[in-house]
Amino acid sequence: MSSFASLDRDGKPFELEADGLLAVCIQHEMDHLEGKLFVDYLSELERGRIGKKLEKERRERAAPPEAGRERSKVPVI
Repeated sequence: MSSFASLDRDGKPFELEADGLLAVCIQHEMDHLEGKLFVDYLSELERGRIGKKLEKERRERAAPPEAGRERSKVPVI
């Protein structure tokens, strides 16, 4: 259970308790307001692994496909 403090449309403070998917959604939107991204919550190790996978995908897309092997359809960000 998470508790979120906020203001209503009249500027009056209120508190909302949420859990599960609603709590995750509220936290996600609060992160947007604070300029946080999903990757900001990843460890350096996780970011490095993702970076290596993306770089490998870029190299594979740049090289001509090998005979009998279809290129990956994963979008590059």
